[in-house]
Amino acid sequence: MASPYGWRARIAHIRPSLHGIPSCSLQEQRSVAPDGVEFVDAKLIFPETAEPGVKDEEEAFPMMLRQVAEAAKEVALQKPDLIMQIGGALSIFRGWGGDKDIVETIQAATGIPAVTHGMAEVEALKRMNVHRVVVVTPYAEGVNKALINYFNGAGLEVVTLNRLGTVRDVYAMSPFGLYRPIKETFLKALPADGVIMMCGAIRTFEIIQALENDLGKPVITAVQAALWKGLQMVNVRQPIKGYGKLLETF
Repeated sequence: MASPYGWRARIAHIRPSLHGIPSCSLQEQRSVAPDGVEFVDAKLIFPETAEPGVKDEEEAFPMMLRQVAEAAKEVALQKPDLIMQIGGALSIFRGWGGDKDIVETIQAATGIPAVTHGMAEVEALKRMNVHRVVVVTPYAEGVNKALINYFNGAGLEVVTLNRLGTVRDVYAMSPFGLYRPIKETFLKALPADGVIMMCGAIRTFEIIQALENDLGKPVITAVQAALWKGLQMVNVRQPIKGYGKLLETF
């Protein structure tokens, strides 16, 4: 008889549903997660009239925040051990500490432990001793300013921030097409401890190890950080090799 899904742990995602831009978060995490770990999700509906990466903080993000409690209740029906708010931009757009209410809302609605994507990214950087960081992002100017404030508030220094285009632009690129822009951004920057690629809608797993090998520094990506933090919080501490040092470190 086959083992039931989630016999080891069940991690829930509350994630943005963007029109024409499927999230890579679930697919990438499922592709490398240890046996017995299941992922379930509920969606935060992105307004149909809004273009991802264009003034999200003025329209889309407030609308999605209003959906968090109901999405948490929906996904709680699947009895997860943890609920993670996926979508770093939604976590960070109000600055460091501005996402604590997301955790509080989820936990009040469900009684289940919760964490935000932004928190996971910060903790991943610190776990790899990355305090001076190069950031590569598809976010718009307003969100990028908030990102710098969020990281600074967490005790990190953004050495360089490079926007590669809108979320839609970068989503359309293959992960292999992202390798050179990320590498070149890091090499042109002032000395830094590592690099992070933001946005959970973008595939990166295929290039993490190559970038780490070639740069000689830790490489963190949004989905990788979410997976690491999720597994840590549900006490599944099985190293995952081939996708950067972070996933080997629990």
